[in-house]
Amino acid sequence: MSTKALREEKKRQAARLRMQKHRDGLRNETKQLREEVRVLEARLELLKATPNGRKRPASVSKCANQVLMDRLAQLRSKTTKWNTLAHRLYAWVELQQPKEGLRHKMPWMESALLVDLESRRYGYQWLSEKAFHTAQNAFPPDVFGNSVEDMINVTAHLGEDDHGISWEAVEGHSQYTVATNYVNVAQALWDTLLQSSPMHTSRVVEEVDQHRLLYVCHELNIGDLKQLYIAARFEDNGRIIITQTTIATDDRFPIRNGECRSHGFGWTIVEPITATTTRLRRSFLHTPPTSSHGVLTLDEMARLNHIDNYQALTRGAIIAQLQAMIEESFVAQRAHIRRLCGVIQS
Repeated sequence: MSTKALREEKKRQAARLRMQKHRDGLRNETKQLREEVRVLEARLELLKATPNGRKRPASVSKCANQVLMDRLAQLRSKTTKWNTLAHRLYAWVELQQPKEGLRHKMPWMESALLVDLESRRYGYQWLSEKAFHTAQNAFPPDVFGNSVEDMINVTAHLGEDDHGISWEAVEGHSQYTVATNYVNVAQALWDTLLQSSPMHTSRVVEEVDQHRLLYVCHELNIGDLKQLYIAARFEDNGRIIITQTTIATDDRFPIRNGECRSHGFGWTIVEPITATTTRLRRSFLHTPPTSSHGVLTLDEMARLNHIDNYQALTRGAIIAQLQAMIEESFVAQRAHIRRLCGVIQS
């Protein structure tokens, strides 16, 4: 087996071990909570009767029951979040598994790009189509019904390491409307992928199709964070889906010492509500950035994002600030697209 194949196998094994650890943790927590329920029920029976045999007020029973219900609700909420993340990660991994009949058509790559030009072109197409099919499965056209209200939701999926709470992944969703036809909105969104700002510089690394498939480098002007991502545009039953697949491993552009790269995938669905009103739905799932030394820790992520005095903050406070930053980026993008489309309309 080649060195690259061994490295990729180690990555998959590490991912399986992390997921197994999470499942074991949930099972242990479930077992512990069931034991607590048993103890609380026993205490409840004791509290129901006083030494002379009289029943205590019903409020005692209600209080104990409320404690049980609260703990159960917490467990259900946590389990639901992990199940949702697991299903999305499973769909993503499943799409990466090689199927019989594909080997003669394209090389096998796993969210990575090789040096060979032909292999890279296959990689661009294949990785983009995986994100596109994931978007189709996760968000069919009527998943939100007729809702057109603005919405932003950011969820940090947490785990544990030797220092406490750890940041395993972040999932974000937003929805908003723009008073312009959907073709113009999609074009404005596509154009923003190539626009630089005082905060960052964007450039096209490779142009496969100017209007449909680009490999883009997005680099912060202050700091060490860089994004190398494949941007692709798909027509899909009267709507347009723009995908972004972020690449952490590129053999043509290896990570330099001190550099950090984000890794994940996402998409924006642009669909018409009327001839002059468009709804945008953006979603992404990202794991922690990677450096030449491995995956960044929570403290390193805080430093990378310029969180003031992060050494004095709790891990929970750092996570809350990171979530708030992502929410702010959603708001900023929404305002920027609306502003661009307002100029187009005028």
